[in-house]
Amino acid sequence: MRERKRRKLPKKLAAIGLAATLCLNLTPAWAVEGGEDPSGGDSSSEFVGSFDLQQIFGPGALELTDNHMLLASTTGGYPWQTAHWNSGLWINQSALSSKNKISLQADWEIETSYTLQPDNATNCVGRYGVTGTAGGDWLAFDAGLLGSSYKIYAARFTGSNCTEYLSTKELSSSSLTGAKVQKLRYDASAQTFYISFDGVEVSYKNQIVKTATASLSVFGQIAFSKSARVPNATINADFLQARYTHYTPQFVSTELLDKDGNTMTDEEKKALKDGDVVTVRATVKNTHPDAGKEIVYDHLTLVPGDDEKVKKYPTAGLDILTGADQTVTVDGKAVTNASGQPYDVSGEGIPFGCTAAGNVITYKAKINNPDGKSVTVGQRMSDDFFDSKQYSSAELIPAQPLVPADPEKPEGEAGKDYHYTRTSPNENGWNNSDVAITFYPGDFNQFYIKDPEEGTVHATLTSEKEPLLYTDETETPVALQAENSKSGAKSVRNDDVIKVDKVPPTLTAASPAPALFGFRRAAAPASSVTLADNLSGIWKLERYDTASKEWVAAETFDLPTEGAEKGNGKASESASIGQNGLYRAVDAAGNVGEPTPVSFNAPPSVTPADPEAPELEPEEETDEGGLRHAAASDSMSEYIDKAAPLYGGRFTLEDAAELMAQRYGFASNVERDDSLNYTYAITQKGADVSGQGVDTTQAGSFVVVCTATDADGNTTTLYLTDTLIDPDAPPLVERQEEGTPPVGPPFDPLKPVPQPVIKEDPETGRYHAYVYEQIAEGVREPGAYGGSLTGATAQQIFAGRYGFVSQQGDGELSLSPICVTQDGKDVSAAGYDTAKPGSCVISQTATDSRGNKTTVYLTYTFLPVGSPPWVAYDPSDPTVEPGSELEEPEIVEDWQSGTKYATVTDRLVQTITDPPLSDGWLDGEELRAFLQSRYQFTSAQPDGMLKEVRFAVSRDGKAVEGIDTTQPGEYLIAYTLEDSAENRTSLFLQYQLKPGAAGDLAPDGNSSGGATPYTGMDGGSGHGADGHCPIHWLALLGALCTLLYWLGRKTFLGRGRHGLTLWDAVLLALAGGCAVSLAFLARCGLDVPALLCWGGVIFMALWNLSAEKKEEEREGEAL
Repeated sequence: MRERKRRKLPKKLAAIGLAATLCLNLTPAWAVEGGEDPSGGDSSSEFVGSFDLQQIFGPGALELTDNHMLLASTTGGYPWQTAHWNSGLWINQSALSSKNKISLQADWEIETSYTLQPDNATNCVGRYGVTGTAGGDWLAFDAGLLGSSYKIYAARFTGSNCTEYLSTKELSSSSLTGAKVQKLRYDASAQTFYISFDGVEVSYKNQIVKTATASLSVFGQIAFSKSARVPNATINADFLQARYTHYTPQFVSTELLDKDGNTMTDEEKKALKDGDVVTVRATVKNTHPDAGKEIVYDHLTLVPGDDEKVKKYPTAGLDILTGADQTVTVDGKAVTNASGQPYDVSGEGIPFGCTAAGNVITYKAKINNPDGKSVTVGQRMSDDFFDSKQYSSAELIPAQPLVPADPEKPEGEAGKDYHYTRTSPNENGWNNSDVAITFYPGDFNQFYIKDPEEGTVHATLTSEKEPLLYTDETETPVALQAENSKSGAKSVRNDDVIKVDKVPPTLTAASPAPALFGFRRAAAPASSVTLADNLSGIWKLERYDTASKEWVAAETFDLPTEGAEKGNGKASESASIGQNGLYRAVDAAGNVGEPTPVSFNAPPSVTPADPEAPELEPEEETDEGGLRHAAASDSMSEYIDKAAPLYGGRFTLEDAAELMAQRYGFASNVERDDSLNYTYAITQKGADVSGQGVDTTQAGSFVVVCTATDADGNTTTLYLTDTLIDPDAPPLVERQEEGTPPVGPPFDPLKPVPQPVIKEDPETGRYHAYVYEQIAEGVREPGAYGGSLTGATAQQIFAGRYGFVSQQGDGELSLSPICVTQDGKDVSAAGYDTAKPGSCVISQTATDSRGNKTTVYLTYTFLPVGSPPWVAYDPSDPTVEPGSELEEPEIVEDWQSGTKYATVTDRLVQTITDPPLSDGWLDGEELRAFLQSRYQFTSAQPDGMLKEVRFAVSRDGKAVEGIDTTQPGEYLIAYTLEDSAENRTSLFLQYQLKPGAAGDLAPDGNSSGGATPYTGMDGGSGHGADGHCPIHWLALLGALCTLLYWLGRKTFLGRGRHGLTLWDAVLLALAGGCAVSLAFLARCGLDVPALLCWGGVIFMALWNLSAEKKEEEREGEAL
């Protein structure tokens, strides 16, 4: 431990010495080796020396660690030997010698921190040695204990013996306490050495070492008596520094001369061709202001290839001559090596002594610049002792650049500022479209595209009008170079690689992920993808970011940045997918592949909280963006309680979230982020009611929708149908899906069953619903259903037409036997005779588990043969009041043809709504559709055919195109159908629009959907539906006038002439024509009867007068 502590001080002194040196603006060589003089690009240093012991000294110490040396020790097992000058002494010693020789024609110094611990030793000294010639006398500069005294001295040594003390001074014993700096410096002008230790200095003017250079050594020795106690003595030393004190080398200039050493102009330099011999002249000097006549011995070399700075200081375009072709001069004198050969500047280097006066060194080289680049020389000057390096880089011949330009935006003058254009690469040096190279003559008149290896010319361009095109996919290295054939000047050779790839890469998915909780997938998802491209290779995997609506890099593959494969991707790459989405491959040329959905992460899982509940079975699909979406359905039911309403009477979104959290658990399948986002909605009858919620006091059902979205955007949506059951709700009646049942007439399966009439059973307190419906068909031969409609047949009709459904959620129903009644009598067993006109009622009752009942009454009418078309309400229409019926039609038969005409009247009052019905306007087609929905029309003919012969809409007696549903008003809709026997039925619907709440009563006290027949006398105006119908009044007036004429003709006007005259025929014909004309204008229910009455009067008048005419003729014949 004491040994380690003793070693700290010398190291501290070394650090102090270094800091002091830096403060004096003395920069170490290793810190400025790459520094350059701004004027010529040369490097220089104000410090040539070293702080590194092992850089300048070889091994030899007992122990050597970095700059620390153990030079002598009597302990530690190091060997002793007998002192050569005294056999009674033991000695232990070691020395380190310098690797090279230092100049004795320049000033220098060396410093070492010595720690001398003699104990009871006889000698304990630290030493510097200076040796000129091996085997000759040398100088020792010692400090320490010598015998019984402490001294500092210079001594002459011959071999290992001290032959003369040249200069001596005493030291105090305290000088050997702790670490002390021992410094040796040399003054070349005075040829004097100075040794100092602990503030005491001794000098010696050199008379012994007469060489120009000398080796240095660092030495330590301990000697002790063989008869004495072995001392605990050591000599430790820490090297601090060594340096030339007046040496600042610098490259002054580097020039290119002709082969004879003559200066060349710039034009002459540009005209040089490969093979021409030139001379390189380098000028260097010691720029230190105090250098005087000092000489430091150096070597000049080209920067060798193993020097880390060779790229910064390159030699290019030159071949150094050797042997007899070379001449090397230093300060005007030719110099050769020991073999008599010129020094090789690219190898051993050229030795010279650097002085303040400067040194000029020349050597010859040959131009070798086929690529037309700049000719440069990189030189290094190293001193022989410290091997400190200064660098220089000089451009001897500037390059003649071959300047490319972007064809899309060239800048400057073609042929001068740029010489050619080349289609710019898209990405990574690759093009994904045609590449064009266009040459522009100017500085050069020829342009070559060559093979870069063989130099073969692929194409020669001389005009911008003939570009070279690369249209095929390729990867072709080319060398581009231009030449001026007149001057011989060549441009720099630009190497390029024409790389064209037009085919997009491919992306395929692999490794299906395991299915989760029974999902049924349309396609297997993938956990990894393979990207492939056979030419430029794969560069990136991109994912479509739905948030920014942009393609972003999911993974970028490293491409080589140098070498033959620069910018080229691998033909195939694999990538793991951690996020579902839309992916595409991008090759190194920038071609993008087809977007491909890739799905690895399953959508969130959903599990019932109740372990006894059945597992959900979600259906899954993958969208075009690669996101996976699952949908699951579940159901529940609850009984409403009006006294204590469920959910406080209204089910809201807050209730939805709480209900879902209680019943189900959701979990993300995305490993990187397991968070989930929830959204809720409530729908009822297909409409979104999330805002207002659901009234839970009313029976019905609604759907709670919960969507869980994971970090990818995958979703799982759960649809929970909650059925609110009214314990008092009777069974429902539903229409069967097949509209053409095996037994019974066809029906429209899309039309709902009529709304029931619900009444409370006073005996049981339960509710009973009554559904009324009617159908009709004509009597035919043979009669329908074999002539008899029995209970069994009726059962088949009901089974094909209706279905009963319990509203109690348990599915329990009991059905009564089918019943067929005629005029209130049960004919189920005997059957109803279907060959005769009339009607029967088929009924059946369904009872649920709570005793609620629903009875269906189906009135089945068989129309007499030849009756006009039958009209009845369609009770499934919402405008029809349940259980209501039209009044019996008024039927008139043409006594001549037997054709029958029926008139049916009806009235409907509706309120104006906002928004208005049918967007404010009901046109003819919509009114026709409305009539077909509100009424049932049946032909009594076997063929069942019906055709429309009249459709008219009027208001205030004037025809209109439609009905304005935004304004109050009364309209008359006339609709006439004709069967195949020309029997007709006319329906007259008085349609009234009025302001007010829905359900307001019509003027006659019936509701708006009621069946109050229209009589033509409503309102007491005597003018029909709207108070302005004059047709039947004119017909009655005509009938009265005809009757009065007939009676008057028989009494007053016909005296003496009782038979039919020409005048009678004309007047009665005119009356008949008027009646026929009015018949075409008939609009209300009284028009046809009044016109028939008029026609009857005309007919009777004609018949009577004709009979009288015949009587007169018979009487005349008798006379």
